[in-house]
Amino acid sequence: MATLIKFLYISLAVIVLPCIFLGCEKKSSATEWHQLDMNQMANGDGTFSTRFLKPPKTGTNSSKPDLARLKNDIVGQKIKEQPDGYRPKEWHYWIGSLSVIKDLQILSTRENDSSIVMGIQIRLQDSGQGEYLARAEVTYILQNNEWRFSFLESKEISIVETGRYNSCITHIKEGWSGEFSFVFTNRCSVEIEIGGVVLPEFGNTGWRKFALRVPPNGTARLGGLAWWSVQDFRIHYIEQP
Repeated sequence: MATLIKFLYISLAVIVLPCIFLGCEKKSSATEWHQLDMNQMANGDGTFSTRFLKPPKTGTNSSKPDLARLKNDIVGQKIKEQPDGYRPKEWHYWIGSLSVIKDLQILSTRENDSSIVMGIQIRLQDSGQGEYLARAEVTYILQNNEWRFSFLESKEISIVETGRYNSCITHIKEGWSGEFSFVFTNRCSVEIEIGGVVLPEFGNTGWRKFALRVPPNGTARLGGLAWWSVQDFRIHYIEQP
């Protein structure tokens, strides 16, 4: 009997004394296991840490660019005329503020681990001026776990046809072979842009696109001497630019 009592005292001492001098921590339940820092378990004294793990940043959830952010990111960008457009290749529409973006739609999205490419359609109109419809691609890249605007690539831009300015313009043909031209007269109090195709008298180039601006209540000439001599033209639109 004395031997049994002695054995129980020794067993109790083995269990209790380490807790008195070293301290014991409450073990985590199975439902808390995934919230504990497993690195300290592997590297420490076998006890659980009470510091919770922070979810890793992925840059692929709420940080993805949405429509509101896309609008802000394209402000300050330029939509350039394309080689097959009506206007000179250096012409562009500058998106100077949010107010000129009348509508923005995401037409397509291509995505991988490091980039997102959005195909967009934009309706643009500055106060008191003509309306344009443009297509472009906007690229975002993943840097430091954040999606960042990279660049905008212009695809197409065209003026929105309304037909309300068609009666503003008249024209006459002037000159003779080698220097034919057409003079357009604007009878309205706003600037007018005429877009269409022209057939040069020389060069065998066929029909070519053109855009001509005519000032308010003013005139503008299409064609001229030698290679600029115009045989004929066709109007595609007459609008306020």
